[in-house]
Amino acid sequence: MEYLKTTAAPVILGHLEITGFEMDQGNVCLSGMNKSTFDRFDLVFSGHFHHKSSDGVIHYLGNQYQITWSDYNDPRGFHILDTETRELTFILNPYRLFHKITYDDSTQNFAYWKQQDFSPYANAYVKVVVTHKQNPYLFDTVMDMLYKMKPIDVTIVEDYTEAILESAHTTVNQAESTTVTINKCVDSMTMPGGVEPGKLKGLLQELYVEAVNEDSSVS
Repeated sequence: MEYLKTTAAPVILGHLEITGFEMDQGNVCLSGMNKSTFDRFDLVFSGHFHHKSSDGVIHYLGNQYQITWSDYNDPRGFHILDTETRELTFILNPYRLFHKITYDDSTQNFAYWKQQDFSPYANAYVKVVVTHKQNPYLFDTVMDMLYKMKPIDVTIVEDYTEAILESAHTTVNQAESTTVTINKCVDSMTMPGGVEPGKLKGLLQELYVEAVNEDSSVS
């Protein structure tokens, strides 16, 4: 800390824990060093946190590759710093270790799945989120296509809501299901430009199914 107060260096590199930056997506660091500690520097580069982020001066460079599911759908890569211009260039890592597939045979048929590229799932961890499964043969066909790619691991996440409600002796038709409530909420909203209600409903449905599955596994 004394060195940080006295050094003439304009650029600092370290393995820092600074309050207010995301450690993983959505997981903000609430303890550690205050950002004001680095006010006297032009640029600060740090490792430690997996998520890549920046406030313009402090740059968390993030992991160079995916390590856990918390890294899912979060860009990874390395950086090149031009020490003369101080320009920072990000080089994206094209390889992803974690993938999610949303299975919904109310909208996806055989023709849809035949057009899908399964090659990214080779030597990868794959989570299949099942939102609607009315055609067991189609589901088995999709899973066969997936397993042919020889993924490292496949996790199937299904909606256990009905089983949970039945085990609790709850009459489902006495109230709306969560998914119906979610869809009605989206329908009642004024969508900002570029947001498609159908895609938003699909994303919320996927998150809901995953949340229910996680809750079931914990309990």
